[in-house]
Amino acid sequence: MILASVIGSIIAPFANVFGWVLAGCYSFTHSYGWSIVLLTLATMLIVFPLTRAGTRSMMRMQLLAPEMTKIRNRYKTAPGMSPEDRQANRLKLNEEMMALYRENGVNPTGGCLPMFIQFPIFIVLYDVIRGMTRTVTKGTGKAAHTVGAPQYIPKHTELYHAVISSHAHLNSFGVNMADSVRTPGPFLHKLPYIAIILVAIVLQYVSIWQITNRNPSAANANPQMQAFQKFMPLIFAFMYILFPAGIGVYFIVSSAFRVVQQEYMYKHDPKIVELAASVREMQKKNPPAARAAGAAGGPRKGFMDRLREAAATAQGGASAAVEAKPPKMNGTARPAAKSGSGAKSSGASKRQSQASRGGQNRSRTKRPRR
Repeated sequence: MILASVIGSIIAPFANVFGWVLAGCYSFTHSYGWSIVLLTLATMLIVFPLTRAGTRSMMRMQLLAPEMTKIRNRYKTAPGMSPEDRQANRLKLNEEMMALYRENGVNPTGGCLPMFIQFPIFIVLYDVIRGMTRTVTKGTGKAAHTVGAPQYIPKHTELYHAVISSHAHLNSFGVNMADSVRTPGPFLHKLPYIAIILVAIVLQYVSIWQITNRNPSAANANPQMQAFQKFMPLIFAFMYILFPAGIGVYFIVSSAFRVVQQEYMYKHDPKIVELAASVREMQKKNPPAARAAGAAGGPRKGFMDRLREAAATAQGGASAAVEAKPPKMNGTARPAAKSGSGAKSSGASKRQSQASRGGQNRSRTKRPRR
């Protein structure tokens, strides 16, 4: 309870700001859904400079990959090292890495910062939507009745009075923004909520595919990062099931904005275009496979890859052995053809042998006279 109250006290000021902005958006749109869309767009525009800086930082990190590999190899832990030496090795490695970052103006956490900012935003938005549907009971006994009591929304705004008059039903886009797929009801009424979840997941995969194809550093990410990117939208799917539809609308709009934003940055941002060209040029000179082999002692291969290599090696060895072994006929080796007179005598003896065999065959087929 103490922890919940502390978290609530931290979230409350930001929720009040979101409620004030949401009420301002509602005064223009008179729609709960479109108010969430405008709030999301405003949030993404505010975060855009951080996203652009994070993308640039990620590309600079990719350009520094060869130097980082050299430093890691220089301070690689050797077998038999004492714990003290390993600790000293790690300290020297971190010092040189930080010096490399400072010299090149790279923030190693810059690429992750926009992603981390998204989490508190949708947590606050979730609290605002839940606060909008808050109700209280007035009266006692038979006179008791439930009325809406929106939280975080200024009381003098149109949004506040609209929520009260609708009894906390935030109907928009054909659904109640306060309900989720878990809300009791017939299956047909759940279809719009399921559609919101599917659209949000698809847009996240489109965003990941776009990063992987346009950003060379993302295409060469380690297997753990690639697996995380593949399963992250599915992890979010469980959150969409738990959260109200308004949160799903937020993620749909933010993912669509991110797709358009990345398309713009990789085509029209001069710094990102220049860095992307430098990364591609560097990768032509220093292929990613060679860097991975130098950094980790060679890329790991799967079980099926090893089987294919073993089969190819065995087949190649068998072919080499067949080529090296002289062909045999009737248990004896066939003599090699000789040039000159030897070849001619061999041809003459072959014709004589064929003629003699032909005569023997004719004599066998000839009938005796009676």
